[in-house]
Amino acid sequence: MTRISFDQIKDFESNTNDCYFLDCSCLKNNKIYIPANCQADIEIESISALQEIEFEVGDDSFINIAILNKNPLGNFKFLANLGNNVNLSVFFADLSNGNSNVNGCFNLNGRNIKFHWCLASLSSNNDNKKFDITINHNNFETTGKSENFGICKDDSNLVFTGESKICNGCKKSKANQAARIMVFDEKSKAEATPILIIDENDIEASHSAAVGKINDEQLFYLTSRGVDEAEAKKLITYGYLSPVLRGFIDDDKKEQVAALIKEKM
Repeated sequence: MTRISFDQIKDFESNTNDCYFLDCSCLKNNKIYIPANCQADIEIESISALQEIEFEVGDDSFINIAILNKNPLGNFKFLANLGNNVNLSVFFADLSNGNSNVNGCFNLNGRNIKFHWCLASLSSNNDNKKFDITINHNNFETTGKSENFGICKDDSNLVFTGESKICNGCKKSKANQAARIMVFDEKSKAEATPILIIDENDIEASHSAAVGKINDEQLFYLTSRGVDEAEAKKLITYGYLSPVLRGFIDDDKKEQVAALIKEKM
């Protein structure tokens, strides 16, 4: 993995096919420009040093971004503008303590865009967290998928909301939202509210939301086979949040994220 600062982000070259680690603590300009015809995996840490990150992705680029967040974000914004034939995936592992209010706005401006957002958030103690993710379909044949997985325990609050908007004339576009939160304790409060705003007929759109307690059958199955209840909850939590691990290409970082998930339980 190539370690570069955000000051070097302009050194991305077309036809790049590499894995980059970017540390936000050294960022002076919050805008990340990815040129056309770029293929790269980007892993990001220390976003709590900022209040906003803006991505500009050029045409015909294939980008995977994996973010590990370990510190409270306060009010934080993601903004992205995508060109034609862009394939962008953003995997966000939120394993922070404290309060966060995260707003994301992803503009699918070009044609034939494939965008995937995957969030895993663990809320514990007295955390108060909200994630509001909006995907704007502004052109033909765009695909936007939003997946949000959460664990809510102790006296914490966790809210997933967001909109998928398909503008008039954006034919053959596809929008899918899923928000799922597992609640561990009676004092925990969780809410999942995906929203579709559709102004075109020739499209595909769907959403789903689920908020509920830990699966008693899974817990019973594990404890009946000699796993103590605390360890069983860790295993269930890990399985619930594990989809976010797909975004981390570096094996060491993937193991670090997995360990943090188990540690926070």
